[in-house]
Amino acid sequence: MGVSERKDSKSWIAQSSLEVNGKRVRKTFNFKKYGGRANALKEAQAWLIKMDADILRGQYIDPHRAKISLADFKDKVGITKIKNRDTSNS
Repeated sequence: MGVSERKDSKSWIAQSSLEVNGKRVRKTFNFKKYGGRANALKEAQAWLIKMDADILRGQYIDPHRAKISLADFKDKVGITKIKNRDTSNS
């Protein structure tokens, strides 16, 4: 797909030609955030090359699929609530 300028805002959108889990990987690069139009374009192109390489190597991890709930994380790591012992009855 490549890098193209968004018509509704001042930004570039980089979109991979490769699909992961049925969706194309993409990211927006705002001109102001990256220090101008030319810098945003360079960042978008570099990001796109890195993402395509990661996908081809099988090293890309979808950040949205890696999310788990706090309760699941707590159970997975083994964090449990410790009850306070009442020591005033001694």
